[in-house]
Amino acid sequence: MIKFILGKQQIIKKNKSTKNEKSMTKELDIIEIQKGILVHPVFITGKIKGGFSYQVTKKYPNVELSCVDMCSTIKQEDLLGKTLFTFGKNCEVAIASIFCLKPVQKYPDMVIKQEPQNENCVDLDSFNEGVSNIKEMTTSKSSHLFNFPVYVPYKLGNKISSVEWKIAQKLIFGNISNAVICINKKK
Repeated sequence: MIKFILGKQQIIKKNKSTKNEKSMTKELDIIEIQKGILVHPVFITGKIKGGFSYQVTKKYPNVELSCVDMCSTIKQEDLLGKTLFTFGKNCEVAIASIFCLKPVQKYPDMVIKQEPQNENCVDLDSFNEGVSNIKEMTTSKSSHLFNFPVYVPYKLGNKISSVEWKIAQKLIFGNISNAVICINKKK
């Protein structure tokens, strides 16, 4: 196995003999999962702008309230890489909000081959730290989330560049080998 270092966490590049990432991609409405961890990248500003974030907060209103509360008590720079776990009504669904999205206008140094229409950017170090936090929660036998399945929306549910998505996939599967990438069913 080859290891790369990105920020504070190790990135593990999997051998070709491990599961193919495409085999872990399913056509599934991630919002409708009954048990598991729904990974939800959020802005360090605490603002929910729409798209996938809107879908999550519409179904789980306590997620937005928790994110806003956390953003009001912690500096934006200190939020990067933090993971906020919020539970659905029955505690069988946990929403893992990873603070890793930044507006490009405010952080122009974060741009990684941005597509022209894209105004958002993923801080990959922070995303890796957040995914590592999820790994810790799902592998700790003392955690309520032990052995919970982990669901991640395709392209993190955002308009991120294909370069960012490829790196994010490596980070996901390097930390959580049985994670499921969810592509919404075509209607």
